[in-house]
Amino acid sequence: TFVKKVTNSFQVLFSSLNQLLSVGKRCHEAAKKRPNGGLPLQNLSAAVDDTLNFPDEGPVSINDLAINDPFVPLWPKVLPTLLKVMDVVLRVWHPECQASLLHNNIQRYAIAISDDEAFLATKQDGSVKGVFGQGGTAGSIVSGTDRRDLNLAPRWSGWFNEARNTCFQLLGLICMQRVIFSPEISHLYPQFVAVVANPEHLRSMEHRHLNQYLKQFIEIMMLSCPAPLYQSHLTTILGPVFEHFQYRLRYSWNPVLGIGGLGAASMR
Repeated sequence: TFVKKVTNSFQVLFSSLNQLLSVGKRCHEAAKKRPNGGLPLQNLSAAVDDTLNFPDEGPVSINDLAINDPFVPLWPKVLPTLLKVMDVVLRVWHPECQASLLHNNIQRYAIAISDDEAFLATKQDGSVKGVFGQGGTAGSIVSGTDRRDLNLAPRWSGWFNEARNTCFQLLGLICMQRVIFSPEISHLYPQFVAVVANPEHLRSMEHRHLNQYLKQFIEIMMLSCPAPLYQSHLTTILGPVFEHFQYRLRYSWNPVLGIGGLGAASMR
């Protein structure tokens, strides 16, 4: 049936991304446990810049990183596809796409909060046996349906949530592994910036999306970026991101503060 075909298509896409994330994280964790912390410093001594405080502050080639982490050579092939998937997922929240989905009584649930997100937001205690348990949130978003049935309506929101968060985590992984700062990836960096710092993507994200974007990607990139690459790699992303923060805070709080919206007195 059509439902099974769509379900299988998503499972193939998501399982591929999820397996890459799982294997990549395991390889990275194993590399960090090595005496050199995963960075092949013994191979960098000849090229160390005397102005650097530490020998790993500059870019490290994928070939050198692969000595400790066998996953990193996959990134030049994985990254272009990852960026395409992420770009498509985030475009679903653009105003023109949202308008089309919201106009339909069924399709609008694709951009709703998922049952799983609703469950986590309620902060249930251990007595509730998951989303489908007594007191769980299954069916609370799309009432009268069960995502265990052959029905796509209650599944789309969860699928988008899983795909989006997996993409964010993979972006964080490529930063933790230092591959995004490697010379071999430099030709892909403009495409990387065009997707992750796209102003339309940022403006279209809901607060719940932006929270994961910051936690799973931006924070990790800031902590992982070598100091000499702040100007070349961080500013191109953090500049648009901080500009967006100002935009989001202004439009979120102006009505509360009584600027161009609800008066402050009415909010007391």
